[in-house]
Amino acid sequence: IEMRSRAICADARFLYLEQSMWVKGTCAGHALYRTAVTDENGIVSTDRVLAEILPDGPRADMPDWVAAWAAAEDKRPWPPMPDVAGSI
Repeated sequence: IEMRSRAICADARFLYLEQSMWVKGTCAGHALYRTAVTDENGIVSTDRVLAEILPDGPRADMPDWVAAWAAAEDKRPWPPMPDVAGSI
């Protein structure tokens, strides 16, 4: 199994990362996730994070498919699964 990972882009709060698993040249799984860096004050801005890890690096625009996923994710209830009532 070959695992491939890459940072795709960032918005003001989150870094968007992609991972896939490949078996004999065929994609066996794929995930998109967003993550944040935190400190004692909460979420650290991605401008600050990227300034530390990529001070002169280019900033990628958010692809449409990632923006659509992020918009849908923003509609998801948080915290997730606050209780089990209504589960199937």
